[in-house]
Amino acid sequence: MTRYCDFPLHKAARVPHLSAMTSDRHSAPPLSHMLTDAAQQSSGDYITIAQLVAGLKTQALALLLILFALPNILPSPPGTTAIFGAPLVLLTLQMALGRDLWLPRVVLDRAMPRAGLLSLLAKAQPYFARVERLLRPRLLVLTSPSAQRALGAVMVLLSVMIMLPIPLANTGPSIAITLMAIGMVERDGAFILAGIAAAIGATLLVVTIYWALIALALAQVTAWLAP
Repeated sequence: MTRYCDFPLHKAARVPHLSAMTSDRHSAPPLSHMLTDAAQQSSGDYITIAQLVAGLKTQALALLLILFALPNILPSPPGTTAIFGAPLVLLTLQMALGRDLWLPRVVLDRAMPRAGLLSLLAKAQPYFARVERLLRPRLLVLTSPSAQRALGAVMVLLSVMIMLPIPLANTGPSIAITLMAIGMVERDGAFILAGIAAAIGATLLVVTIYWALIALALAQVTAWLAP
């Protein structure tokens, strides 16, 4: 049987759905600070996903989406993508279903070097700083609970695409997820629309790559079978 998380801050294993926390955003620190603070909450050379969840005080689901997508966008320590790939599928599926944040113990126990994570966030800091200057509440209809569930369904597809064994094809879906998650955290529908546009572009790219690979395989089979 899959175990639920039982680390000290037990509420972090089941965090209220994103729509229930948007009203607290005006009092929260900047996006980049929340992620860095979560990575520094505990001591030790390694940090588990459970400790990251415990360190996120608000908007845990959307912030985890950003954190798990970043290794596919920026250079990151080896193995980071493997650690964060599967949780993306679980998180986006829960978002699509309107469920509270929950991750199984096998995922919560995954760990990565703390220094590597902090290095990744430091690389992202200049980009976050630029983005934060543009963020403001707008197009709020795109941040409603029903809209979030629809976005969750889109992000499930993007998460699956990230895990496909296609070189460089996971960058586009990761950018799309990051933009939509930032828009949800900051209640900025313009960023959500940008994420949707990126999702469309990423999907077309992956479909094109797969079509080209299938066409190449068929051509090789045809050539092999030809007399």
